[in-house]
Amino acid sequence: LLLIPAAMIGGLVSERRSTRQGAIEEVTAKWGRMQVITGPALIVPYVQSRVELDAKGQKVVRTQTHRLTILPESLTISGEMMSEVRHRGIFSVPVYRLKLTFSGRFAKPDFPALTVDARDVRWERAEIDVGISDARAIQERSDLNWNGRTISFLPGPGASDLTTAGIHAPLAGGAPAPIGDFRFPLVLNGSVGAYFVPFGRETSVSLKSNWPDPSFQGNWLPSKRDVTDAGFEASWSIPFLGRNYPQAWT
Repeated sequence: LLLIPAAMIGGLVSERRSTRQGAIEEVTAKWGRMQVITGPALIVPYVQSRVELDAKGQKVVRTQTHRLTILPESLTISGEMMSEVRHRGIFSVPVYRLKLTFSGRFAKPDFPALTVDARDVRWERAEIDVGISDARAIQERSDLNWNGRTISFLPGPGASDLTTAGIHAPLAGGAPAPIGDFRFPLVLNGSVGAYFVPFGRETSVSLKSNWPDPSFQGNWLPSKRDVTDAGFEASWSIPFLGRNYPQAWT
């Protein structure tokens, strides 16, 4: 007999949980979902040629275009995460607005180690790609400062296959080698969490927020953190030796 009211209470809890999840989905679908930021990465195409024999025994030249992905030598991300609470019925859904500044430097890769001939690299088709898991939540236009030159970002992840959504900036007419300083802002909405992929040889991230109850997740905990009733400040410093991928690859 006691199982009857227990089952009724369990049914009510399940119904409320489902309704709450529906409220979260409704709010985050309009405001912005969990954000995972990948990059920036420098994508440079290169062309390889080879000589083959056709059906008649004649020599023909075949060309194939590949992509070279280069990660920054240094990457610094700093910003502010301002949280607020949205309501749907009896449920409260915390969301945030993220204001970030990315800066760093790219260096020339070791072409012999990558088995790439430097003469085959097409610098005029290089681009900077940034992956953003929910790119529709970007709130402001962003321009890339590349060696003092201003380049507007375009929608889409570009030639990169690291993510399926994001932005990219073509470097046509830029420096003939990937040696340059970069800087750009990024303002976007999100919810649930914000994650950053450590793409630099040395990656530094610093965030401050008015959210008083942070949950630090991911593969690296903050090297410094200060949590108070007014919010938190946290910073991460991650060397590339702790990653599972190199600085450049084809």
